[in-house]
Amino acid sequence: MQATIVLPDTLAEEAKAFVGVGGLSQLIVEAVRRYVEDLQEQQLSRLMADGYAAEAERSSLDADWSAVDLDGMR
Repeated sequence: MQATIVLPDTLAEEAKAFVGVGGLSQLIVEAVRRYVEDLQEQQLSRLMADGYAAEAERSSLDADWSAVDLDGMR
């Protein structure tokens, strides 16, 4: 997919100094990829924290497992 983006001139010039001609697109692709991965990790962390909090509000997992017969498992 092609997209048009607008960068401040100073930022574009600073980036070009590191990547050279034609490398700006690849730099932007990598930056967006890393940013999206970071957002995904943050989202997963929030979901996990919410799940742990919800589980802590439940009475206990012990009650769920109390009916399990452990005979012969030791």
